[in-house]
Amino acid sequence: MKNSDNVVVILYSINSYVAINLHYTIHTITPNIKSAIAPALKLLSNGVM
Repeated sequence: MKNSDNVVVILYSINSYVAINLHYTIHTITPNIKSAIAPALKLLSNGVM
């Protein structure tokens, strides 16, 4: 019982750690991707129009 409790605690900590990192990564990377893609999209739409 003790052993499985430890496993649950470890899994839970890993899970929250991953969730926090993922959240942070998404919030830092998404604006960068948008600012990188925006000019390309503008060029594309200008070329199409």
